[in-house]
Amino acid sequence: MPLMRNLLLLTTALGVAAWAPDRFYVPGVAFELKPDYGLASIYFANGTSVPVAQIQGRPGYQAFMRRATPPPATSPSTLCSYLTPELQILASTLRLQVDFCESADVSSTKALLTSLKTAVESYLGTNICFAELGLFETGNYVDPPRYQVNITKEALRAIGLRQTQDPRSASTYAVSAHMAVDGRLNDAVIFAVDYSVYGFSFGLYTTEEGIFELVAREQYHYAPTPAPLANAVANPDEDEPTHLATLRTHLRDFLVDQPVQIEHLVLYGDRAQHAALRPLLASVLNADLVRNAHISRSVFAGTTLMAKSAYESMDTPDLRVDAAFGCRWRSKLYRPDPDQKEL
Repeated sequence: MPLMRNLLLLTTALGVAAWAPDRFYVPGVAFELKPDYGLASIYFANGTSVPVAQIQGRPGYQAFMRRATPPPATSPSTLCSYLTPELQILASTLRLQVDFCESADVSSTKALLTSLKTAVESYLGTNICFAELGLFETGNYVDPPRYQVNITKEALRAIGLRQTQDPRSASTYAVSAHMAVDGRLNDAVIFAVDYSVYGFSFGLYTTEEGIFELVAREQYHYAPTPAPLANAVANPDEDEPTHLATLRTHLRDFLVDQPVQIEHLVLYGDRAQHAALRPLLASVLNADLVRNAHISRSVFAGTTLMAKSAYESMDTPDLRVDAAFGCRWRSKLYRPDPDQKEL
């Protein structure tokens, strides 16, 4: 009987092992799409992270990111009406250029995502199959508009990548990066200000155990920046005084009759550390609130947290998202054996 019992246990264990889904020990990759540019970060199993790239988008991309609705519809060509999504995915797998049937918004977004993907793969030394997306909210939304979500998902699939979750709000990741450091922000009223080369936005949130609820939101976009991003950030243009004056006016109007008392201030964006920003905010907000503000030291803070979330999504036996056809065959990353060293 003991022999039979041991054989039964062994058979059961082998059956469970055969059924258990693969578990991938791979770094998490995240792309964050701002109105003017894109960011890429990698998060590794040992808790380290790397900000990989900050790449300027084309004019068509910048125009797309500044609206929440599609442009006027145009009739597709006869050829395009016969090209199924499956054929386009196959073309992507075979590295063929089949983009004449794509909308201008998909093409411009795909171009930026391709550059970010190339930068990540160059750093890792192999191709990737999964990446998470963070989007800048357009309009008074706590989450990105559905049109932007659909376009970016289509563009991501067109370059052979898949997600483990829907595109997320970039601002909530920026705020969450500070919540991870200061637990007081997990149950509080937070006022978040994004001050960047592309414009500014305000978000008033209440949080309870890390869950966000939007109270009010406003944003303001400048015209798309034609100059290289590095020059635009390093040498603020001559319109900076006008930008700050516009911010002050919108801020005062925004704060009129707000139903909640602000407890914490979070500043983020590529110009969050601009010398004139905090004095301006102190002239409108409580001076102590500005003095104790949580200020992002890196434009990659939210992207890095997103990459960590991507890693945690991948580091589970419950992952149910398939890679694009042929992607895993070409990669050194996606090995279910935990003894394989992570890149």
